[in-house]
Formats: sequence, structure tokens, C-alpha cells
Amino acid sequence: MEPEPVLPHRLPGRKAITAVASACIMLLSGGGPLTACAGEGAGEPAACLIVVSIDTLRADHVSCCGYSAATTPCIDVLAGQGHLFSNGYTPMPTTLPAHASLMTSLYPSQLNTRRNGDQVPSRAVTLAEILKARGYATGAFVSASVLDARYGLCQGFDAYDGPGAKAERPAEETAFEAAAWLAENASRKFFLFVHLYDPHTFYYAPPAFRQRFQAPDTPEPSPPSGCSSVTEACFPLRL
Repeated sequence: MEPEPVLPHRLPGRKAITAVASACIMLLSGGGPLTACAGEGAGEPAACLIVVSIDTLRADHVSCCGYSAATTPCIDVLAGQGHLFSNGYTPMPTTLPAHASLMTSLYPSQLNTRRNGDQVPSRAVTLAEILKARGYATGAFVSASVLDARYGLCQGFDAYDGPGAKAERPAEETAFEAAAWLAENASRKFFLFVHLYDPHTFYYAPPAFRQRFQAPDTPEPSPPSGCSSVTEACFPLRL
């Protein structure tokens, strides 16, 4: 039997928001800045928050981080208009524990969430819970089953949408659902979390990108019988 999670006392809301938000990469996509957020008071704008997590994206292949090829034009624009942090660290190189720490500001050892398939304890306080208590609309759209709602990362989200029975889904599908939710909630102050999984092993670039970067013209591998994808076959849930 695993020991009970060791959780610190609940942080005051402002400190918890600062602790978690400082670890986030905040990416605003789809054009200009958001101006429709409802204010806290007369004439006072509210801060809306979008967090985009791109699973296993290598910083040394991001243009604004020094890569020689123009691989990430949209991220480059955001970096040029905002703050770019040159050093970022994760307490765990595994999807669920890393995101659990991102959303709670706690270490995997404190959460007892060390592997994909573990549970984020309900006693942990998430950024979504703090913001929801302050009147924010909260939505999350994830691309991999390892972040499925049943593992507890959904705490505090009004909407939490994933790939369903599939092991993963492409960014286009996740972004479509996220954009629809955003359109419904753009007049409110909101927190939107979007998780993309496309760069994850096994990565097979779309034809246009394979041609642009002169990738070998090899066929995409087929998943073994009984598996919906090569990723599902080679990376079982608890690895």
C-alpha cells in the first residue's frame, strides 16, 4: 500500500495562483489579444488565462529558443510580443505527474502521483479550483488518455474534454473543441487549458512537413492488432 499523500496547508488563493502560473507557458493563439473578458468592477479588466501544454516538444527545436529552422512561427510571434523564459524545468518527465505538479504547484512525491495511471488526490488544490471560486469559467481540452478525467486532473474545471476511447487525438480536434468553448465563454473571465500531444513518440509528421524538412519518405507504421495506435501499443498506460 502506498503512503498517504503529504499535502501542505492550503495556500491563500493569490499565492497559489502565483506559484502555479509562474510555472506555466501561456500561449494565446488565434490572432490578437483577448479584450472581451468581463471586468472585476466598473472599468476594471479581468485577467483571462490560456495555458497551452505541448507534450514532449523539444525546446531546442523551437525557433525562438535558438533552432535554425523556422519550425514554430506562431510561438515565435507570441515570444516576440511577450516574455520568453529561457529555462524551464519539470519535476517529472511523465505526462500525468508533470501536469499534476503544473496545476497544483506540488511535487509528485507530495501528490503520490508518480506515474501515468496514478490518481491526483482530491485533497490537492488546483489552479482551476482557485479560479472557479473567483468566478472564472474553466475549461480543459486534452489530447491524450493519460490525462483523462478519471485520473483527477479535472478538479475545478467546468468542462473537461479528452479523446474518449482513443489513446490520443490530433491537435486539430482538440483545438476545434477548445475554440468552440472559448467562443461560448469569451464574454466572461476564463481559464482555458489546452494540451497537445502530436510531437510525442511515435511521431509521424504530416506529408507537408515531411516534404518541407526533407524527412525520409518512409510509411507510417501500422498499430498491432487490438491497439488503436502505435503509441498505445508501445507505451502502455503505466509506463
